[in-house]
Amino acid sequence: MLILRATNLLCAALACSLGACGRQTVYIPPDLPEGEKAANRSYIEAPHYRERELKNLDPKLDSPEAAVVKFLASRCRGDEAYLEALPPRTGWPEGLTKKVEEWKTWKALELRLLSIQYDTPDYAHVRVYMKLEIDGKSEDGEDSFTLVKRGDNWFVLNPPT
Repeated sequence: MLILRATNLLCAALACSLGACGRQTVYIPPDLPEGEKAANRSYIEAPHYRERELKNLDPKLDSPEAAVVKFLASRCRGDEAYLEALPPRTGWPEGLTKKVEEWKTWKALELRLLSIQYDTPDYAHVRVYMKLEIDGKSEDGEDSFTLVKRGDNWFVLNPPT
């Protein structure tokens, strides 16, 4: 596991030295301990993204964690890329529209992925620590995002509010 983590960090450093980190921070998925995928598992040494790094992340939607990172990175920048991390509008569950409206006024300042739990291979919950700016006030704490896999992509189905 340590070798895999070192390899990931080495690849990120190499990408940066080749100019890949000019604007965009390299997203490295966190490592998980061995075990059942359905179990609630905490990440091993998950990165703690602060505003400077978070705003420069734009991962593909190829994992539940990446979808959460994309959503929060967009809310850090204040752009609308977070909408890409949501399922196609025709697949929105009741209540998601209201949550999206609420998130439009929030700014993400920090993120640390804490754990993941799979209910099924296509349905997961990612627990995070996050620091947000809401109505000009800084608030922080832990909460969970619910995600669903559709095709090859993962989408935020239920962001916390």
